[in-house]
Amino acid sequence: DTSVDSSVLSLTQGINNETRYQRLKEVYAQKSKVFREAVFALLGYKVDLTTEREFTILKLRCMYAEKEDDVLVFQWVNGVPELLASEFANCHTDKIRTYLNACHSFPAFL
Repeated sequence: DTSVDSSVLSLTQGINNETRYQRLKEVYAQKSKVFREAVFALLGYKVDLTTEREFTILKLRCMYAEKEDDVLVFQWVNGVPELLASEFANCHTDKIRTYLNACHSFPAFL
């Protein structure tokens, strides 16, 4: 029967799509982990990426941080990172003024 064949085909495609989606999630998670480890090893920063409301939030923690909460928090707006206020950032107002405000250089700041 043609209707049975199309139902079986539809069900098979649904299973294949779900399997493919699950595999893509696994590969993405594994590649993301490798990338984060490489950034940490090469640049010395742990990077955490989250979404709050419609904004992307990046948290950077240096491997030499004295405390776990010594983080720099950036909000990604229109392709540009903006440093958000934090206790740790408040300790570096001179660097912020020099490197971020005057020179517009995040690499020099970090």
